[in-house]
Amino acid sequence: MTTNESECFSADSVVNRFLVFQQYNVGLQLATVKKYGRFLDRLAAWLLTLQPPRSLFQATAEMLEQWTGLELHRAKLLPQTRRIAIIAVRGFYHWTKEAGFIESNPAEHLPSPKCGSPLPKPAQLQHAESLIMAPDLNTFVGLRDAAMLAVLIGTGCRVSGLVALNEGDLIWTQPSKNKCERLSIRLCEKGKKERIVPAPMETGLFVRAYLGHDKIDEQSRLLPSGDRVLFVNRNNPRVRAHERHGERLRIRPDSFGAILKKYGKVQGVPNKVLHPHAFRHLFATELAEEDVDLLIRQALLGHSSPESTALYTQLAIRKLFDTVDKANPLGKIRTAVSDLANQMRAAERAARNKS
Repeated sequence: MTTNESECFSADSVVNRFLVFQQYNVGLQLATVKKYGRFLDRLAAWLLTLQPPRSLFQATAEMLEQWTGLELHRAKLLPQTRRIAIIAVRGFYHWTKEAGFIESNPAEHLPSPKCGSPLPKPAQLQHAESLIMAPDLNTFVGLRDAAMLAVLIGTGCRVSGLVALNEGDLIWTQPSKNKCERLSIRLCEKGKKERIVPAPMETGLFVRAYLGHDKIDEQSRLLPSGDRVLFVNRNNPRVRAHERHGERLRIRPDSFGAILKKYGKVQGVPNKVLHPHAFRHLFATELAEEDVDLLIRQALLGHSSPESTALYTQLAIRKLFDTVDKANPLGKIRTAVSDLANQMRAAERAARNKS
């Protein structure tokens, strides 16, 4: 297809087709696809400021180098952020060439900025304790917030996996008559990859308390699949009251981020750790400090690794529960359910010693 022929298609329509391909064929997360779209919109707007104005189809390698380099640097984008923009541009032009919209790929040799890999700043145990003790457990919203924090801190999940949970993703089991009920959680995170993780007793207790509140049945959580949204936002100002049902009742990642910041401000937790990923790093740090095997850590955290996936499918769930009970942050801090969880663990140990 020649450039003139490609102009028969609007740049917007081609970008939309590219984004749909990235989400449904490549399997990228929606948040990543939206980032790509925003960067391509910025590039298209900048090309129109040139003399003469250019479309996305008319961009040259020199233009793309200027925009991803000098222009984004002027916009004060960090190298890590500029790298995402470059990935979006490279991917778009590779796809448009493969799809026949352009004859040559002007982004084929686009350089990436050098950016180091700074060590993540995990939250500390005292930060986790301050946050999980903050919600008012006498209210429905407080129980919801405590349950979400318990899942986040107790499993090291990503925020995308946390807010995507449905009630059907909760797997309640009682390994034997001498054992207490335990919770495993099916998580769907990056690239729609699923994994099942054991949850510490504290997490199970918080989730049970949330689901046991009278107001949970007042929420229209039913989905077309027959499942139910787990964590709800009853007061989302972006959704009209009569539309708050099913998927539109689900809490969003940014809403959960606001919850973290609200409790963190009250509790004096440093702002630099008031983001969900800081508590994923905390979970990973505690596993490492307890000398948990690397492959088990990879499996619990959902890191892409054939070896860890194979190992995880072979490990007994009891072994994974033992690992989580030993190393997870919730077991090392004070929570509203700590005494009950400790009693349950003591009862399990006593039963195990008798057998």
